[in-house]
Amino acid sequence: MHTAIQPYILSILIFSVGINVCGQDRKHEIVIYGATASGAIAAIAAADEGADVLLIGPGRNVGGMVTGGLSHNDYGDRTVIGGMALEFYGKVAEYYKKPLYYWRGPEPHVGEKIFRDWLADAGVDLLFEKRVMEV
Repeated sequence: MHTAIQPYILSILIFSVGINVCGQDRKHEIVIYGATASGAIAAIAAADEGADVLLIGPGRNVGGMVTGGLSHNDYGDRTVIGGMALEFYGKVAEYYKKPLYYWRGPEPHVGEKIFRDWLADAGVDLLFEKRVMEV
């Protein structure tokens, strides 16, 4: 059942979205609401695939709990961490000039900087302190 739903969801996600922000029309292929770590990673992944992406957050920060002070991870088996999460922690290790698996989590301001730099490098547009009023 999950496989049958995926093409339908994909067809919903890949379309041009027009939004009006403070009287200014903006158009993006993908709009993600929620600047949590998951929202940021989704935005980066979509932009890396060539999509024009807008990430909207209701607050001023990006990264959710990872940048909000709950970034110390009790991951157990470090070999299960992969993909973009591993890439994020590689950036953390690079920032602190430590071996990759030395880390347990970044300080909030470090995680925020890493996410903001990563989003900028991917070309993701950011819009903060905005809430969705209607769809």
